[in-house]
Amino acid sequence: MTSMKKEYIMDGQVFIMKPESLVSDEVTVKSWDLNKATIEDLSFTSEFKFTCAKDSRVHGVCGYFDITFKNPNEPTFENVYFTTSLLKKPTHWKQCTFILEKPFDVKQGEVIQGTITVGRLKRNVRNLKVDLSLSRASTNEVLLNNVRYFVR
Repeated sequence: MTSMKKEYIMDGQVFIMKPESLVSDEVTVKSWDLNKATIEDLSFTSEFKFTCAKDSRVHGVCGYFDITFKNPNEPTFENVYFTTSLLKKPTHWKQCTFILEKPFDVKQGEVIQGTITVGRLKRNVRNLKVDLSLSRASTNEVLLNNVRYFVR
């Protein structure tokens, strides 16, 4: 692999994904109550599973966020909901895609399991390091083994 390609793959790519590129259901990997969350809570490890909606080739994992603003001290406050999902109207936040060096094929109904670890970089706390692992739930075949990505 050329060094330019390796650098491209190591960085989470931020752009607007097309909804038809989605291969599976959407899954939540982490939720916080932002009225109570601490800086330390923003570093986490989560396990997840997603079910493939069609036969396809997986080229990456796409991440985005949803947020609901609530005021627990003001019952008449109308909640404000915001999403950066690729299934909704695009926003300037876009999505972050972690591109796989080696894409893999999936079948409709197949379950892929994974682990994601997210942490802030010490030298620039606005940047993230993301470690991602993927395997087939039915056979435990490793598809991606603890690959580190950066979101800068």
